[in-house]
Amino acid sequence: MTTQNLSDRTSAKTSTFTSLTDTPNSYAGKAGETLKVNVAEDAVDYQIISSFSSGGTPPTIPVVNEFESGGGGSPSGDFKFFGGVLLPNGKVFCVPYQYSGTQYIYNPETSAWEDGGTPPSGSVNFFGGVLMPNGKVFCVPYNYEGTTFIYNPETNAWEDGATPPSGSAKFQGGVLMANGKVFCVPYNYEGTSYIYNPTTNAFESGGTPPSGSGKFSGGVALPNGKVFCVPYNYEGTSYIYNPETNAFETGATPPSGSDKFKGGVLMPNGKVFCVPVAYTGTSYIYNPETNAFESGGAQPSGSYKFYGGVLMANGKVFCVPYNYTGTSYIYNPETNAFESGGTPPSGSGKFYGAVLMPNGKVFCVSFQYQGTDYIFNPGENDSTEFGTWMNEPYWNKL
Repeated sequence: MTTQNLSDRTSAKTSTFTSLTDTPNSYAGKAGETLKVNVAEDAVDYQIISSFSSGGTPPTIPVVNEFESGGGGSPSGDFKFFGGVLLPNGKVFCVPYQYSGTQYIYNPETSAWEDGGTPPSGSVNFFGGVLMPNGKVFCVPYNYEGTTFIYNPETNAWEDGATPPSGSAKFQGGVLMANGKVFCVPYNYEGTSYIYNPTTNAFESGGTPPSGSGKFSGGVALPNGKVFCVPYNYEGTSYIYNPETNAFETGATPPSGSDKFKGGVLMPNGKVFCVPVAYTGTSYIYNPETNAFESGGAQPSGSYKFYGGVLMANGKVFCVPYNYTGTSYIYNPETNAFESGGTPPSGSGKFYGAVLMPNGKVFCVSFQYQGTDYIFNPGENDSTEFGTWMNEPYWNKL
């Protein structure tokens, strides 16, 4: 007999499963047993996995589609981190913004924070990070004008890169391109030196970006090798960077308005999900094949909702709650609609960016958040075809 997750059987339900669905109450007494599927006989039965009295504690299974504790409070202080990077060792590097301490490495195996080397001093230093081919992390300069912006996880220390361009509020996010160079997404920056070359350890010209302040916030590497710059206040059409021509190209006209999007996510269908901040319309899906923005359906209301997004293993997009306190922060590209992800932690300015960890959970990077519930667990939240009763704690979800 082969043990399976019942959700794996959704494409081939039989009368056995139909009966099971229609009469869930008759199975309520199976709290000490785990459901098994007999593939050969196309049937279900039970196997005793624990024995306890009616007053005992049912078997513990993972929490699903909810926030859970990361094992300890995040480092103290406001405006700590802007974005995170999954390191080759499976740990999460949190990019310092105003944070000046050393505990900015999160280890999911121990559920604890670890020391990295002392980061550069100063406030509002970096905005996002990029894991480079050499395994080091490039921290994207925001107001930072020094040279120590490379973190080396092997030595657990910071190293010098080249002198970045001068100016404040320069870049918001970075993108690793197919040529191994890092594209720094222009925010207020108007110069041409926004391409970092790790081979030469130097900034290179990327051609003249569009003018204006608060242009882009985050970027996405498209399947064609070009970089989609996510419009923030920008309302023009030149937001596609082509590394082959080293120039910006025209995309479709983005939605109007200020403070539109913070970050983007490349979905399995090849389209880009633009994460809404203050934007309340429906045109937040960019299709590179048609070079047009498409409707993604009604989204949650409110301003400064989400800061960044993550593609989860189930193909859905997790929108990182910033000021948002509702439950609809999961976008499903198959249904083109938002779904409930459970109640996030309370408070404003909670998280800025997130990282999908090897265990399938999402680590939310603390900005002002001081609590412990910064891990989102999608679990088996797709196992709903058999009814919500399937999420009862005694059902086997392993």
